[in-house]
Amino acid sequence: MTTYQMRRLHNVNRNIAKMRIRIVSIAYLIIHTAIVPARVSASSEVTTPSVEYLKSLTHQLEKSHAEVPLPVLNKIYYDLSKGDKQQAEQLLSNYTLFDIEINPESRIKLKPGKVHAELCSGKASRFLVRINNDSGMTAPLRLHSDMESSASNKSLELKLEAASGTNTTPLLNGTPVEYILLRVMCSSPGLYEINLNLDVGQGTQDIGFRSEIPILFRFTFPAKQKLKNATHKIRIKLQNR
Repeated sequence: MTTYQMRRLHNVNRNIAKMRIRIVSIAYLIIHTAIVPARVSASSEVTTPSVEYLKSLTHQLEKSHAEVPLPVLNKIYYDLSKGDKQQAEQLLSNYTLFDIEINPESRIKLKPGKVHAELCSGKASRFLVRINNDSGMTAPLRLHSDMESSASNKSLELKLEAASGTNTTPLLNGTPVEYILLRVMCSSPGLYEINLNLDVGQGTQDIGFRSEIPILFRFTFPAKQKLKNATHKIRIKLQNR
């Protein structure tokens, strides 16, 4: 074989090798683009509650007169009727008092929500609480606070309730995302700062006290009491003239 023929054979082999590399690269890109969206959508399906669960939750929020505006609940009903769980969850996330995160080691961390705790005294109110349960555990969720150590907070009552409306201590169902309610009631108007602490058993508090969160509750007079106080002030002013 001449030198010229050897060079041509070498060039042909080199071109074949380049072609193989291109084919493998194109095949990888095709497979990767087909698999990744499927993984993302599957992951979002797992971390998002079902439409039936969100419908039941929305119904309970409306029934218990929770601190979520009725127009927002109607919008959530509309989104769920179209099967849009992500949009419904995004709306719900705007009205959580705080979020609970449970890591795979069952350690709890609390994060403040977007809603402010402003409510009327002498009336029970319910706030939405979101739980991200990465541990998959199904233990009762227990609430602690510093109300017992402060005499000024004796008129304030706090209680966790299941979102099913049974008024029982919530039991984690092991799903990645679920919701519970915090029932709050106070007989006296004013400002109350409470440190809340949650656990699901001994040794589940987060290192660094991230399982605690301070919340400032602002209780105002009911509308009738406000009108009565305003009328009383006007009468006093007229009498002093």
